[in-house]
Amino acid sequence: MNLNFFKYQTGLLCLWATLSLLASQPLRGQDTSLVSLIDIDNEYPINKGVLQVLPDPQGKFTIQQVSSAGFQQKFSSNAKINDDVPVYWVKLSTQATLQHEKDWVMGFEPWDSIKLYYRNPKYKDFNENDIKKTGASLPMSKRDVKLSLDREHPFLTLPIINNTRQTFYIRLAGAPHFSHQIAPKLYSRAYILEKKRSEKYIQGLHLGFILTMVLYNLLIFISVRDYSYLYYVMYLLCLGTIFMTNDGDGIELLWQEFPWLDTHLPYFLLPLVLIFNTSFTRTYLNTRINSPNADRVLKLMIGLMITLLGGIITFTLTQQGSVYIRQYYYIYYALVAVVITINTIVAFNCIKIGFRPARYYLFANIFLFISIGIALLYFWRGSIWNGQIALQIGSAFEAILFSLGLADRINTLKRDKELANDRIIRQLRENQEILKENQAIKDQANEELSRKVRERTAELVERNKEIEIKNKNITDSIRYAKTIQRAILPNTEKLCQVFNNYFLVYLPKDIVSGDFYWLRHFADEQQTFIAVGDCTGHGVPAAFMSLIGTATLNETVNQKKVYNPADILGHVHESIRVSLQQADGKNEDGIDIGLCLIEKDPESGEKRKITYAGAKRNLYCVTKQARELIEVKGDRKSVGGMQKEEKRKFNNHVAHFNEGDMLYLTSDGYTDQNGDGRKKYGKLRFLQTLTDMSLLSLSEQRKELVQELREHQGDAPQRDDITILGVRL
Repeated sequence: MNLNFFKYQTGLLCLWATLSLLASQPLRGQDTSLVSLIDIDNEYPINKGVLQVLPDPQGKFTIQQVSSAGFQQKFSSNAKINDDVPVYWVKLSTQATLQHEKDWVMGFEPWDSIKLYYRNPKYKDFNENDIKKTGASLPMSKRDVKLSLDREHPFLTLPIINNTRQTFYIRLAGAPHFSHQIAPKLYSRAYILEKKRSEKYIQGLHLGFILTMVLYNLLIFISVRDYSYLYYVMYLLCLGTIFMTNDGDGIELLWQEFPWLDTHLPYFLLPLVLIFNTSFTRTYLNTRINSPNADRVLKLMIGLMITLLGGIITFTLTQQGSVYIRQYYYIYYALVAVVITINTIVAFNCIKIGFRPARYYLFANIFLFISIGIALLYFWRGSIWNGQIALQIGSAFEAILFSLGLADRINTLKRDKELANDRIIRQLRENQEILKENQAIKDQANEELSRKVRERTAELVERNKEIEIKNKNITDSIRYAKTIQRAILPNTEKLCQVFNNYFLVYLPKDIVSGDFYWLRHFADEQQTFIAVGDCTGHGVPAAFMSLIGTATLNETVNQKKVYNPADILGHVHESIRVSLQQADGKNEDGIDIGLCLIEKDPESGEKRKITYAGAKRNLYCVTKQARELIEVKGDRKSVGGMQKEEKRKFNNHVAHFNEGDMLYLTSDGYTDQNGDGRKKYGKLRFLQTLTDMSLLSLSEQRKELVQELREHQGDAPQRDDITILGVRL
């Protein structure tokens, strides 16, 4: 009995060993190149011993060529991927021995294009129509399996017939950047769907957590307007989108018809993740104040990453760039490591200077470092799912610590603000006491100042009264001087006796004028002298000069009997220089004057002979018939003033005019008058005005000249004395 029991145990042990061996090698049947499918297994990793691989360097092989007998010996078990080979053909043989039929699917790494050729039992050879397609470059609607069963891996259904040996040919094009060998997996459809359900549950928890943190921190940003929260929200959004893309949810749920977006989006988002992470680091750690040197480094990093993003976008827009951009993934990994390392060093420095919220940031980066290390270890061992879980756990811990850090930062800032407010309140109270003391001193000083101001005001009022009295006396004296000056100048009655038609514009700048006009008529000889003078300056000094000029003219003509205009000006010049002692250089005042002698023309009784002498003044004549303006120019030297020559001489200018012609003698006040724009009226404009109005009556001419002057002058003050004497012959 014991012997039988021993035999029974030995038999059971051998059976268990045999079953264990079979279970550990589910792909091995009697034929090592055959995948044997049995009921107890639902997952079959396709190792290189089972796969038969044929490189297609030109990508031109057809299914008829590959499935032909001549090509079979070209297949080998070498499943390594060479970057120089764009297309690979894979031959897979299966033998299903199942009591319960199952649907089978095969998952691949994200090759751009995957085509499965299978033999229809109706035909002997493979047919181009018996084909199933999938691949990372195909929209989800055109893939054989329209679900994301295992992250971003595309799947094909295998039409396996039970109790039948079958051979499948698979064309693979566009190898994924991270794969080094061809290693598909075969699953029963029910098994992979159940596996996907559990994995999607974990992925959903992670994405839900990320979305919750995004909404929570976005609401806080809207409330407090702290840009740290905004950068953190953008960082989480970009990071969550990358995880969603890698998990296959993006292509399955959001951009089913845009496979290019699914394969390239992470390469655009990763620089944005680093940009927002670094921007969050700057604002969260307040490096502008806590660490200015580090702040400059972080800003430089942001600039470099923005440049990198622009380069990626530009490079990807090209056909070659769109293909090769995924081959430079290691640059991204290196960039992530550099950015996290620099940010960690900056956080450590902020902790050293006593910035408490930096501790959360440092611990978050440490957790992220650990999770990245664990993920890389899993990736190296081929466990992509576990590596992905490690990254998700690390990012979740980072998000939690960042949120705690932001809350602690707000509390720290709040405490600092309260302390600052307390200091401000104490300072305000101290300032208030100081202000009270200052106010008392100020009130006392104001009282003293008011007293002195009252005294000073009384003194100023008294002095102002004295000044007003003196000014009134002076003004009265000047007004009396005006009366005297008016009495000396020819009056209207005298002008009317000599000239039937004349007008006079006489506008002093001040009460008295430096301009004067002079008239002397000899009835017997039918000779008339008229003159207009412009003395240096204006006001009282110029008025005295006008009195001297008038007196000197009267003396020269009436007493000395000088009737030659040039000689008259010469005598006036000498008299002024003697009267004002100008030979000693003590005075340089003078008179610009135009002197005109009007008499009958001895050759023609109808015409008038005009003899003119001028000292810096010209005579203007406008003929009645042709309305032609004739300018008779005087000498370019004044009467009186500085004299460089031995004796000053003036010249006569003789002209003949008809009755009805106009003569004009003027000072320079009219032409020099400026308007609101500080632009002078000007000589050319003045002469044109005289010509245009020469046919008007003398009263209308005077009115026109005064109106033209006022329109030009506007609100500008009068610049000089103005005198215009017009006579119609």
